[in-house]
Amino acid sequence: MHLKTTGRATIKEVAFAAGVSTQTVSRVINDRPDVSPETRKRIQNIIDQLGFQPSALARSLIRQRSYTLGVVTAGLKYIGPSRTLSGITSAAEGAGYSLLLKELPHFINMFLQYFKHFFPTMWMESSGLLPRSGIIEIGLTSYHQI
Repeated sequence: MHLKTTGRATIKEVAFAAGVSTQTVSRVINDRPDVSPETRKRIQNIIDQLGFQPSALARSLIRQRSYTLGVVTAGLKYIGPSRTLSGITSAAEGAGYSLLLKELPHFINMFLQYFKHFFPTMWMESSGLLPRSGIIEIGLTSYHQI
């Protein structure tokens, strides 16, 4: 059996082809135990045939988490910053996060402008890179919640 879809396959198309609800398809995608092995196998075969891939955007909206880290940097043409970014990328991917990267031509002044734009409730006493979680801190002496 060959299934066709117009454009990107949707969860509704998978559910329709399998004769199940979208909730059942969601349970299979999220590896929930409350689906019979036969139904799971049928749905997984249809997912494979249609080339269905869950939308990262939809998942982040449902879970209210994007699993995305923003990195603002400069000097990637130099070995130090590029290796640091490589390490951040490896650690982020290992933890299931993706990265958004913005390279600035001149670090200090532009970094502070971007930081103030994206984190308006915080200010810094020195330059650096800081997520709210405090997991990664590079070159930061202190920050303050306003």
